[in-house]
Amino acid sequence: MTDEFHKLPVPGFDLVAVCRHCVHMAEQHDRGFFECGKECGGVRGGRGFPLYKGPLTRPFIESHCYVCGVDAELQLTAEDGFSIGICKEHLYLAGLEEVPVPKQVEVPIADLIKELEGGIDGS
Repeated sequence: MTDEFHKLPVPGFDLVAVCRHCVHMAEQHDRGFFECGKECGGVRGGRGFPLYKGPLTRPFIESHCYVCGVDAELQLTAEDGFSIGICKEHLYLAGLEEVPVPKQVEVPIADLIKELEGGIDGS
């Protein structure tokens, strides 16, 4: 691990796995903040962590749950074109109850957000 990553993972509070391993979050944690201040990612954010800076590779982020880091059951495609993985336990965050078949189906995050807000039918 490089010197830049020596404070990772960020300790002491509940963060999604990608954020716990991000230099931006570590810098803000050192200043006493519980957010990095960047609009970077997650299902609710509609982004696939394009500003992430840390030891996790893009293939890892795509193939592992962005929340807990276990092997992903599904890959979600964000509005920004980046993909993130999600496991069965955290499917509810994407508004899903089970993994669609086939598992390779990409679920656009923007559509999931609209559905969660009750607007996917045009309402």
